Amino acid sequence: MGATVYCLSHPLMNYMGTENGFFAFTRGIVSGRYRSRLMGATAVNVLTITADYAQGSSGGPILDEHGAVVGMVCQTLTISDDNDESQMTWKFTRPSSSIFALLEGSPATPKQ
Repeated sequence: MGATVYCLSHPLMNYMGTENGFFAFTRGIVSGRYRSRLMGATAVNVLTITADYAQGSSGGPILDEHGAVVGMVCQTLTISDDNDESQMTWKFTRPSSSIFALLEGSPATPKQ
C-alpha cells in the first residue's frame, strides 16, 4: 500500500453535447488491498486507489511509476449519508495478476 499509481481513464459523460468524455490521466496511491464480492458470489482480489476516475472508465489501465500496467479499473462505489449526500467514492481496480490468470485460463484466483 502507498505505492504511486496513475490511471488513464475515459469516463462516460454527456457534457456540452458530447456523448463521450475526454481522456484523463490522474495520479494517486494504492490505498487498500482486499478480497471482495464486487459483482458476484465469488470473492476476488481488488485494490482501492485514490487516483480519480468515473463511471465508464472500466477497463482502463492502472500504471506504476515506470508505465507498467499493474491493474485495471473495474468499479466505483459511492458512500452516501442518510440525506443521500455523497461522502466518499471507493475506486476499485483488479490487480494485473488477476487479469493474467483470466488470459491464461486459470480457474483459481491468484494471490496478489
